[in-house]
Amino acid sequence: MTSANVNEIPGSAILGGEEVNRIRHALLIGLASYAEIERLTNKQKVYESCAREVPEDLRLIHPTGAPDTVCEFAGALRDLEYAVVAK
Repeated sequence: MTSANVNEIPGSAILGGEEVNRIRHALLIGLASYAEIERLTNKQKVYESCAREVPEDLRLIHPTGAPDTVCEFAGALRDLEYAVVAK
């Protein structure tokens, strides 16, 4: 794909290698953070299932509340793989 073709696609951009690496790094941090929230949410559910009260200020608030958040991360990483990278 040439630069001219990329410019014909609405919202498209040419990314440099450094930008791609920064985006990947940020996505991986977000994905790891999401996994940690899921892990702690599961621990909280186990705690509550044992009839133990979790103090209000220690209860987790899911940042998205959506079950498909991990799919958003995967989609972003997939899109990044198909992005045009400037050489």
